[in-house]
Amino acid sequence: AGGRPPSELHLTAGKTLILPCNVFTDNWPVEGVWSHNGRQLRTFSQPNAAAETRSSGQLTVPNAQKSKSGIYTCVVENSQGTMLNASSHVFIHERPRVEVNPTAVEVYQREDVYLHCNASGAGRVRTSWRMDSLSGLPDSSARRFRVYPNGTLIIRNAKTFDSHRFWCRGESRGGTSEKFVDVKVVKKADELESKSGEGSFPWIPVVGVCAGGYLLLIVGIVVWCKRRRSAPAKGHSQKDVCQHSTQLGLPRDDDESRGDGDNDDVSLPRHFIELDSKLGLGCFCAVYVGQLKRKQSGDEKKDEADKTPAKIVVVKEFDVEDYKLCDEQSVVTRWSLFQHKRR
Repeated sequence: AGGRPPSELHLTAGKTLILPCNVFTDNWPVEGVWSHNGRQLRTFSQPNAAAETRSSGQLTVPNAQKSKSGIYTCVVENSQGTMLNASSHVFIHERPRVEVNPTAVEVYQREDVYLHCNASGAGRVRTSWRMDSLSGLPDSSARRFRVYPNGTLIIRNAKTFDSHRFWCRGESRGGTSEKFVDVKVVKKADELESKSGEGSFPWIPVVGVCAGGYLLLIVGIVVWCKRRRSAPAKGHSQKDVCQHSTQLGLPRDDDESRGDGDNDDVSLPRHFIELDSKLGLGCFCAVYVGQLKRKQSGDEKKDEADKTPAKIVVVKEFDVEDYKLCDEQSVVTRWSLFQHKRR
């Protein structure tokens, strides 16, 4: 009896191949030979049954590669003949080769992500995907994550929290190999900002500039109107035409019997004035030709019946507002009269 090598052994390439071949007998010494596919590899001998010599028949092949696959045979003999003749069929498998495409991807959210993986090798190779430190894909996203038979992973309607490192794994008898893909899912606004480097459209500054320009325009119009209002009229100053009027013998509300006066500023109610025709219209007053209505006694009426009423110049002054410039419908603040000299 002794340690026999296994009849069949599967090993991943790069690992160490160990095959036992030990015997126990009363007839020492023993001699052994290891061969690979009929070619002698090494010989060994066991002079006695001491513990330190029991492993002398073990075959060790470090960093075994696929070329070391085959049938390994161990034959042990002593003076009485062959004590052990055992063979082991050794299969050394290479790890699967994994290729991913692309190796990194950046997409907008709500778009689909396509990750391609090709795992190949000897024998049957199984392809799977996992996310980061998980053993697989998130269970809650099973309907959005789908792995196809060709190894492609599709992530439907990608979310920003799908930004992770995804590993493609190839498994076979030769072992396991993995490669990763970095996935980044961004919002469209963030992507546009990162590409343009200018950020979103500056609505607030634009609105501020427009509002400021509008205010400056209004201020300019007001200033222009005030300057125009204070400017003298052509040929006659505003003071002469609209503020200091004179008339002859025109009564006031509080003193209808007041006599004539020179350079007297007289304001009358509208019902005292009878207008004949308009001489002109300006932005601050309108000028008419008219006559004055007087309250007279019976004797005065008789004396005046034969007289032609004196013609007067009436200046109707406006309370001008900025939006009513040159509008004759502006509020009338006063009626002033000038003497109309007859020729």
